[in-house]
Amino acid sequence: MKLFVSLLVCLFSWAAFADDFDQLIKKPETNPSATLKKEQQPQQAVTSVPPKATTPRVKTAPVVSRGTGVQLYAYGHFPPGPTYRIQDMKNLVGQRFNKPTYLVGKFIYSGSQDGKHIFTSYAILPSAYLKEISGNQMTSDDIALGSTVIEVKFHDNFPSILTPGRAIAPNTSEPLFLKSVNRGPDGNIKVQAECFSKP
Repeated sequence: MKLFVSLLVCLFSWAAFADDFDQLIKKPETNPSATLKKEQQPQQAVTSVPPKATTPRVKTAPVVSRGTGVQLYAYGHFPPGPTYRIQDMKNLVGQRFNKPTYLVGKFIYSGSQDGKHIFTSYAILPSAYLKEISGNQMTSDDIALGSTVIEVKFHDNFPSILTPGRAIAPNTSEPLFLKSVNRGPDGNIKVQAECFSKP
């Protein structure tokens, strides 16, 4: 912060001795390396101390869901266990998991059916990569739905902003608990999972 303030004082001092502020901006520097250092100083001053808002929300102990009485875990504090991705499911068909086993990836929400929340694997088409990177809203024409269906059970922690067409992205710090993997009559893989993330 001191560097940032010092730089502002220097800028206002130069502006006071210049005939025209626009000419001062356009005036070439005699020492390019000095200009580079001056332009970098505010960035160093800002990024050297991360803002408090970026501090991860973590709690060392799990909390208990009021409705179901199960343990919910804070971000980054899940029990250790193997982690799988959607492409691994074909090798896990027929298995059930009693110990912590996790599923990560990106899954699009299809809606609820018989009290279960249904998600589908999907892939972003190459033509839409720029949309995803820039954060622009994608349409159904930008994705290709996969053949893996994920049924997720929530414990009073269903995301309030989640509506059909939106996606979730469980990761290694906040994964889904993998319960079972089976193959349906249509040949598609059906995954059962639970969400134990603290809301």
